Amino acid sequence: MDPEDDTLTTSVSKGVFVFKPTSKKRKCILNSGDYFQKHPKEHQKCSQLRNETYTDLWEEMEEDIESLKYDTNRKLLDDLMKFMKNCHSSRISDDGTSHTGGRLELPTAALVTGVNVPDHSSIFKSLVSMFKMDISPHVIRLTGKQSSSLKSLMSSVVGQFIGEEDAMSSEEEEGGETTVDVKKIPCTFQVLSSWYEDTFKPVARTKDKQSDEESAALGSPSLIIIFEDIEGFVPHILQDFIKIASQYLSRLPLTFVFGIATAVTAIHRILPQSISSLLSIEKFQAPHSSISLNQLISKIFLTPKYPFKLGAKVFLLLLDLFLYHDFSFTNFVKGIKFSMIEHFFNQPLSFLCCNFEEAADCVKAMSHDQLELCRQLKSFRRYVENQAPKEQRALLLDDKHTKGVIQDLLEVIHEYHSNFYPVLLCLHQITNELPQSPLGKKLRELYAMTLEGNIVEQEGYKQAISLVRLFAREELICHLEACIRILDKEEGILEEVCSELVEYKQTIEGLAESAHLPAKTQAVNGKEESTEEQHPSNTATTGKVTLHSLQQKLMVDAKKKKELTQYEVVRQDVIEYLQKVFRKILIIPHSLTLHEVFYFDNVYEVRQHLHASPRAAIQTALTNPYVYLQNEACKIEADSVTGSLPDICIVYKLHLEYGRLINLYDWLQAFVTVVTGQLPHEEEEKQKKGKGGKGKEKTNKETDIDPELHARFIRAVSELQFLGFIKPTKQKTDHVQRLTWGGC
Repeated sequence: MDPEDDTLTTSVSKGVFVFKPTSKKRKCILNSGDYFQKHPKEHQKCSQLRNETYTDLWEEMEEDIESLKYDTNRKLLDDLMKFMKNCHSSRISDDGTSHTGGRLELPTAALVTGVNVPDHSSIFKSLVSMFKMDISPHVIRLTGKQSSSLKSLMSSVVGQFIGEEDAMSSEEEEGGETTVDVKKIPCTFQVLSSWYEDTFKPVARTKDKQSDEESAALGSPSLIIIFEDIEGFVPHILQDFIKIASQYLSRLPLTFVFGIATAVTAIHRILPQSISSLLSIEKFQAPHSSISLNQLISKIFLTPKYPFKLGAKVFLLLLDLFLYHDFSFTNFVKGIKFSMIEHFFNQPLSFLCCNFEEAADCVKAMSHDQLELCRQLKSFRRYVENQAPKEQRALLLDDKHTKGVIQDLLEVIHEYHSNFYPVLLCLHQITNELPQSPLGKKLRELYAMTLEGNIVEQEGYKQAISLVRLFAREELICHLEACIRILDKEEGILEEVCSELVEYKQTIEGLAESAHLPAKTQAVNGKEESTEEQHPSNTATTGKVTLHSLQQKLMVDAKKKKELTQYEVVRQDVIEYLQKVFRKILIIPHSLTLHEVFYFDNVYEVRQHLHASPRAAIQTALTNPYVYLQNEACKIEADSVTGSLPDICIVYKLHLEYGRLINLYDWLQAFVTVVTGQLPHEEEEKQKKGKGGKGKEKTNKETDIDPELHARFIRAVSELQFLGFIKPTKQKTDHVQRLTWGGC
């Protein structure tokens, strides 16, 4: 503060005066769109536009995916809800005894979820929310990790049930499960029963005027326990838990839900007959994840609604990860989302990946730099090379003309998407039931073939068409009706195709029974027969038949063209017309200009992030730590070893020089040599000179090494053992065994 401003702080009493700074320094707040700014020279509006396009597209796509998941599991959820509502009301009377007069059994829903383990958490999370909304507010989830002992299992059950009321507000804020301090109370079913009676029995008595169902729902809610992975529980602990729970069923309305990944027989493998007889089990089968996958592909990729598409390599990679690794619908959706992020982040023209009306407006607002990026695309360069010289100059130099051409090319791609998928469905409808399935039984298989190359040029397509030529009359009519239903509501060229198929269908249906006779016999003089056709039969009856003459006759008959019936002629015309449509519309997407704007096919990035190889990554980090650390001290040649490397990298590189067995002391000596830069005996001589040569020499070799270096070596060796490169062995004293061979 300047001395001249002392008058501003003059006061009778002492005080603190605050002066606001004249220059305001605003904090730089980044939003998600700023992260899309890949190059410093790129305008901020462009990155913001790409981010907004991606956000809008993904939100709409995610909404459809969630509705698809709900529709797929609707029947399962409805059946489970019905079972939960009726499992106690139909079996227990007002005094807590069974209506049948027999022993009470624990109502148990055996939910076969399948081997898609990554999806199970979302399934059970939705079950918990539905149960809490419609059945009972008291629902807990248990996993196999909590079954290490009966005490820990009971602690989790009692803690979640009793502590959920007090922890309701904290659960909403933190989103996690909080429980009471179970160390202060005994975790037994007796405590849980007392808590239930104190909490709900008085409420139930005040509801005498209500109906029995309302009283059961409001006054005595069920206690639902969900065992997410029944195969992961310790069998004898689970058996004891069920045995104890069955003794309290008259006082506690317990309901179990067993999550099973394999089959219902897993319950009988884990529980003996004496325990399983205490359960009233009803099976519920979750739909297979491949069903959801097929519906997802049809709803997301086989529709012009979403302009973003996956290339052949990325699509096949995601399919392989699904079919051969985890069957996880959730991971497949994550792969789609990652591919979208990569596409919109790395492709500067991805803001055009939207519906045609918005894309046309974006093209009008494109700058010269953005047009230059468009001119650098391979597909656009190929398009320019096929034009006349005058048109080439206009496309490369005239921005206004280029914008008009880009709009036309974008319209072609959107029209291609509108026509491609209905025609692909028609081809699948015709060929999915053919013998040996040359084009696959699933629509996703045919879609993958069309992404890889022109389907009409593939061997499977030619084989399928040869089988289609053998369709019977009723079979062909059935397939034509299916294609007409697919193309019924389409417009443009597909409307013309639909009308042509309708005419062919009416022609086939209108054929008389005489259509199955040769066309030549349908003439007016149909009774006249060729003398050439009668001659062989006459000679066969009168003349002597020899092997040579019979062979000649068969060869002549084989060369004669078989006369086609009316149906065969129409069938051939139908197939030729369909082939013409397939050849025109089902072209490979990469042959289109500006396909890079809509199709993402960077399979390397997807494989690196979603299907990484842990061993290769670990070996790369150990041999060349600069890749991950970006430290100049670690930037060395691949075969060299220096003390500037991390200890585990030094130990790893040294162990590559040994054979199957490694002497720990020799390994330690080499480590000390690399770290200190001198041999161990030189270090020992220095220590002796420092002591003046007095005292006896140490007899223990390891005591000559610095304890700090010794500890660092032991820690590095332990880390290598944890990573699986070495293991202890009893073949030789002070040796370890090497487990891996070869480089990274």
